[in-house]
Amino acid sequence: MLVITSIIFLITLIFVIWQPKGLNIGYSAAGGAILALLFGVVDINDVWDVT
Repeated sequence: MLVITSIIFLITLIFVIWQPKGLNIGYSAAGGAILALLFGVVDINDVWDVT
């Protein structure tokens, strides 16, 4: 699980810093969050706690 979490974090960080074709930081962060949800890194209850 730690490996998946690290990979999602690194990919998200790369897209946030790189911003290919002017990609908004929010889209990169939301994509990372969705990937974390899909892979089971976070639970939907965690999402509600954060929001």
